[in-house]
Amino acid sequence: MYVYFNETAASGSVIFVSNETKAIRKEWSLSSYDPRVALTFVKGTYQVVLLSAVDLDVANLGDICSPPEQFVQRITCYRNGQDPIIHWITFQVQPVNENPPEADTLPEIRISEGNVSLPLFLYPLLDYFKDRDCPKERLVLSISKNSRNKKDVGEYFMINSSTGFLSQVKHFDYEDTEIQCNLGKGGGFVKIIAEDGLYKTSKSLSVTFINIDDAPPVFVNSDCSTVCYKCPILSLSAIVHFTYHGPILTNPPGIKAIDLDTEQSNIIDYNLDIYPTKYKDIIRFEDGRFVLLQSFANFSEYKKESDFTVIVTIQATGSNGQTGNCTLLIRVVDTPGTALKQTTITKKFETTPTTTSNTLFTKLQEMTSLPTGSTYTPSNTTSDRAIKKPKSSHATSDSTKDIVIIVLAVVVGLLISACIIHTVCRIRNQKTKSDNKVPSYEEVKRNNDTKENEYATIQN
Repeated sequence: MYVYFNETAASGSVIFVSNETKAIRKEWSLSSYDPRVALTFVKGTYQVVLLSAVDLDVANLGDICSPPEQFVQRITCYRNGQDPIIHWITFQVQPVNENPPEADTLPEIRISEGNVSLPLFLYPLLDYFKDRDCPKERLVLSISKNSRNKKDVGEYFMINSSTGFLSQVKHFDYEDTEIQCNLGKGGGFVKIIAEDGLYKTSKSLSVTFINIDDAPPVFVNSDCSTVCYKCPILSLSAIVHFTYHGPILTNPPGIKAIDLDTEQSNIIDYNLDIYPTKYKDIIRFEDGRFVLLQSFANFSEYKKESDFTVIVTIQATGSNGQTGNCTLLIRVVDTPGTALKQTTITKKFETTPTTTSNTLFTKLQEMTSLPTGSTYTPSNTTSDRAIKKPKSSHATSDSTKDIVIIVLAVVVGLLISACIIHTVCRIRNQKTKSDNKVPSYEEVKRNNDTKENEYATIQN
């Protein structure tokens, strides 16, 4: 006969009740020398009571489970004048899944960027998860991915649910914005879940990103310390006047190169490549800003005849020898009144397009303010060409422009003179009319005599 009971049965609990319910007196009794149960008779029914609890689970996770627990007890029925009847009862303890899986300290995962063959097997994590239940339950491991948590790097890994092997399945780039800004350069974690069918437990596994010095420097806004602010600068532009020198105003006003692999800006070397090359000695990069050491007018002795463009390429070299570039396009203009937006220009030019006299005055002022030995060249307001035309093509144009300026000056002078003469004539006419309206002495006397005669006639 077999009696089964769970390992969760407490001491003193009833683990068996007989089917017989009409017995008058107790005839059966426990006759084992090492009793682990008790046989009781309650209201005509036999009951077996457990004297001591049986727990199959191990106390320590590393302990080995014992074979399934069972024991045998003897019961005897004594009859008057007859031989006793003996029965052996086998008690079998049933295991119960009552404990969740537990994890030892998980190893730290270190993965490196670069050319790594995938999948890359890392650790047999099943060895790090244990269960106190005996016999051991089969554990199933999985990765819990949480897209809301920026530190969750579960997307880079997978785990074999049967063997528990953890593998890297996705490359990562240390310089990627996702890592620089969200996951963080220090790394993240992988959440491992172990299930035994009824219970489950989770454990976070730390992941460290190993950086390789494989990226070139990146130009960014001077106010930025990392590409997290999404401030890489690839090109800049500026407009300067032909006569200006000093800091070149750009947007943003300053740039710098950062090395995402080292985060040390002092190991970055800068080099300028300037075209046309003849201007290489008058442009510098100082404290994150481009500076024009002398004006283009001074450099060319005021011989430049049209707008032109200077291309400055700044190259940053990092610790690994790789380079990053940024290009500055400088448009040089010599037209007064061009919206340069250069707040530091010391010489200002003002023009009023609607006033011919002001425009003429400005042009004449420019002609008289040129240095000794220089030749005035009228501005070409409609040309943005960066290449100067041959002088032969400008000779006729210059003469024509000079004649036009002189003619305009004469016309303006004539107009002003005509206005003055017209004004004087109007003033004289108005004075003459007012004089004509004042009556003479004789007229006043004659009018008075007439009025007196009319008065005398009325009285008579």
